[in-house]
Amino acid sequence: MKEISNFAWLSGDKLIKLVLGLIVGIWVARYLEPVNFGILTFWLTLLGFFEVFASFGTQNVVVKKLVEENNKDQILIGALVLRLILSFIAAIAFCITSLFFNSMDIGNTQLFLVFILFFRFSEIFKYFFESAVQSKYTAWSESIALTISGCLKIILILLSENLDLFFIVAVFEAGLILILFVYFAKKNFPETKFLNFKKFRLKQTYHLVKESVPFFLASLTVLLYMKIDQIMVGIFLDPIELGYYAVAVKITEVWYFVPLALISSFFPRLIKSFLEIDAFNKLISNLFFSLFWISMLASVLTLLLSEKLIVLLFGKPYLSSAGLLNLYIFSGVLVGLSTLSDRWYQLNNLSDFIFYKSLWGALINIALNYFLIKLFGVWGAAISTVLTLFILVYIFDLFSKKTRPLLLLKVNSLFRLYDFKKIS
Repeated sequence: MKEISNFAWLSGDKLIKLVLGLIVGIWVARYLEPVNFGILTFWLTLLGFFEVFASFGTQNVVVKKLVEENNKDQILIGALVLRLILSFIAAIAFCITSLFFNSMDIGNTQLFLVFILFFRFSEIFKYFFESAVQSKYTAWSESIALTISGCLKIILILLSENLDLFFIVAVFEAGLILILFVYFAKKNFPETKFLNFKKFRLKQTYHLVKESVPFFLASLTVLLYMKIDQIMVGIFLDPIELGYYAVAVKITEVWYFVPLALISSFFPRLIKSFLEIDAFNKLISNLFFSLFWISMLASVLTLLLSEKLIVLLFGKPYLSSAGLLNLYIFSGVLVGLSTLSDRWYQLNNLSDFIFYKSLWGALINIALNYFLIKLFGVWGAAISTVLTLFILVYIFDLFSKKTRPLLLLKVNSLFRLYDFKKIS
């Protein structure tokens, strides 16, 4: 019952953040118009790469240790010290990196974002709540902060024309989440000493780093192949082009919620049916079939309505985003298939392939973006994303005999070419 309640809070939190983020995001984009929205998108996306370094993939390791071990104070202070050190390094690296992007310069206001890197040590509290199966405190904190920051952004839209203030609101949101996390932790877990520096042990922190490296590399590679296109558009093209592109990405990413929710809902059934190969193949093939054709239907409808959708949501200044959306929306078809493929790897004890796929995806996407953006401008970024995902879904599995059955399964699921029993 406790786990079900925890899941409900997490799901509700994601839904609230999705809806609020979309509404406020559309309003902000309409207000800033393509150039300023492109600048805002660039710096927030770039910050994401440094956030991955600052967190260093510690979430799974910290949660596991908190659940399995009794020395919670020692684990928490070790994770906190590590996070602060890495945040300091990431902040310096972000400031140095910002010097190389003159086309996106806004008077160094973007440097306010380094405070987000430090405020995000609040995630240590988030890991603790997760280990205690009390994610409702995470949901409350993040939803309250998102709501208040959303209201502040609306006030800025009504009263101010200063882009700099939107960066300050982003920092405020991260700071407010930290304050709320601390409040709920102190109120509900008074026996836990989150800042007991006497418990700090260098050896404990070393083991935390060592165990987190694989998760860090996995997170970094996923972020690279999912977000590097926006960074490279910002580097090679004008901010206005990134503004158009960011809108196409934002609309498409809203759709990601549906296939990901479908996969999450059926994953327990996949686990239970795994030992019965025919039943498992039939179930996962039906999922591939459903994901592909539902996503394809949504993509075609978006293509037919893209211009009206863009004008309705974002206004006429973003009309150039419609063409990009017509292409980029098909990445949504492939994202669902790629995620379900990862579940197949996981169940077949081939989790290493998830990392290899992400690594190759990052390398391929960077290379394609480099050449195609120069050839086709912002269209090259959209082509690169769709082509990279296609390679990962339908080409990657060819290179290992362990994964070829999955490729056959995916191809069969589209048109029912073979009987399920022949796929093993």
